[in-house]
Amino acid sequence: MSWIVGRRSRHGSANGGSGRPPGPPDTGTTDAPDLIYVPFEKKPHDLFRLHLRDGRRVVGLKTAHQAHNRGDDLTPRKGCLVDESMILGVDPREQLSEDGVTVYYRPVSAAQRRALFDAAVADAMTDLHFPYPHLDRRTRRERRPAPEYWTATPARVDELDGDEEVLRRYALGRLRSLDPNGKMVFDPACSTGRFLAEVKRTFPAARTVGQDLSASMADHASRQVDEIHVGDAARPAIPAASADIVVIRFLNLDVVSTADAHRLLDACLSACRPGGWLILFGHTPVLVSAEWLAMLGLRVVQRTGHLADHRAMFQFYVAQVPEDRAQRDRSATSIAFGGRHRAVPS
Repeated sequence: MSWIVGRRSRHGSANGGSGRPPGPPDTGTTDAPDLIYVPFEKKPHDLFRLHLRDGRRVVGLKTAHQAHNRGDDLTPRKGCLVDESMILGVDPREQLSEDGVTVYYRPVSAAQRRALFDAAVADAMTDLHFPYPHLDRRTRRERRPAPEYWTATPARVDELDGDEEVLRRYALGRLRSLDPNGKMVFDPACSTGRFLAEVKRTFPAARTVGQDLSASMADHASRQVDEIHVGDAARPAIPAASADIVVIRFLNLDVVSTADAHRLLDACLSACRPGGWLILFGHTPVLVSAEWLAMLGLRVVQRTGHLADHRAMFQFYVAQVPEDRAQRDRSATSIAFGGRHRAVPS
């Protein structure tokens, strides 16, 4: 059943842009292709791809998830989480037009959808990717919040802390394998400081250092971290190569642009010592890929996280900075997003 987000389908049915298409009968994958067409004004940034290590390729459409609720508010919200119900099919092929995105795929049954998801979450190196940006309807430029959005009002603090709650719990568990005790954990865009505060509570001997562009947020965070700085993440306030673990939670959709995310990543990495670790995630899709991390010379050991109690997965990158700092620096300066890249012949 072909379907169109926000427009009338060629089968005569309409879809208002919410929910998912009905799955095929539970009889297995069909050889007949299907398609989804998403106009640019109807959020193609919700389309995602899963690449399993065995070569299988999966396409899906992100919808609201219950785990993104905030405290007592149980309203499902969209964020970074995907689950098996969002899977559309396999072997996708995409086509762009001036109006939107068309994805062709082979539909799968409910049983196959579950099997695909189980295989994806069983391997932390499964790649989850959101290929399309969130464009402003009027300007067709990537959406970013106004600076005043980051003012630390009580409501904003509760919102930001609540959005990340389930991810924060997972990240703290994952940090145990890196043993932050006795080490510096640096967050170059620490926001409310809640994440670093939880790091300190869980690992009392860790040294937590935060930085934020918003003076209001930095002031709020100062009561929860060992050391705080006001400043742009493009210019880390700590000495180069001094942090043992750098936690990056802001290179995300609707927070920065894709180009800025790639530039900011390299700046933040300059703060990490050789042999140190990068943790990269966020409550909306991450704008940089595992391939990009590898191109910068990092050793990527994890690409996705899994919330077993919610049967959901999300982008969660863990990567090690090589001991040979010069090697990483050469890689970083030989390529740059939107800059020093290999030109396409005219």
